[in-house]
Amino acid sequence: MEQEPVPKHQRVPVPQSIQAEVVNACMRRCCLCYYLHDERRVRKGQIAHLNRNRSDPDFPNLVFLCLEHHDEFDSQTSQSKGLIPQEVKVYRDRLYRELDRPSSTSKQKIAPPPADDPVEKLAPALREAIRREPGRYDYLLTPWRLTAWQDVPSFLFAYKSSNRIDGICRIERIFLRDGRVAIICIQIPHNPGMSITNTVETIAFQVCHQFKIDPINLVWIEHYMPGIFRVNEWSLVSFQSFPPKSMFLGPTWRVMTDDDWRDLGLRPRKSNK
Repeated sequence: MEQEPVPKHQRVPVPQSIQAEVVNACMRRCCLCYYLHDERRVRKGQIAHLNRNRSDPDFPNLVFLCLEHHDEFDSQTSQSKGLIPQEVKVYRDRLYRELDRPSSTSKQKIAPPPADDPVEKLAPALREAIRREPGRYDYLLTPWRLTAWQDVPSFLFAYKSSNRIDGICRIERIFLRDGRVAIICIQIPHNPGMSITNTVETIAFQVCHQFKIDPINLVWIEHYMPGIFRVNEWSLVSFQSFPPKSMFLGPTWRVMTDDDWRDLGLRPRKSNK
């Protein structure tokens, strides 16, 4: 008699030895709780199959999840975006690295930290301090982000320079009545980077990106504080070309007149010569 084929994805029990490897590797921490909810405690949970193939009980395909996240991972939703295997795998491997608890018997190898891992760039003492409390200080390793509320008229802005020496300027953001946005870019004393004049194109690009300004609505004004290289004046900067046609290119400057300020609906600012 011909034997019936084994149904696809028929459950194959996970051997006790591999179960032990999984829970030991994560120390019974749910990787999703660990990184998404800052929950570091031991959790009650179950072992899930990353590829959702229950006939594949190998260590690389398994992950320990708390009961809630296991249920969410196994659920198929038609509306909201559920958890995806690649996402869970990234968090699982990251947890294994941080806990420094790779499997001792499995052939699975947890990928080493990427070459651009910010932790690896720290001085040894700082790197050790970060690793003593995995995940708690990750925010210190992320890029600096500026939050500027609509009612905050002036703030410091860190910018990238084409000579790779980053600088700091002061930005004033003014919402004009016609829908345009006037940006007054101010050179400050002791700016460590390239001057705002020499890198105006890249600063304009970064400001538009940071504050979601359509380049066609951008009005760029440059200002040097008294005593920095030149007289206390404001210059209106025009670009020959700008996104989306190209990057900001061909800037030209001219000193603003009282009429220029009034055309923008603003009170003229006086220069102290």
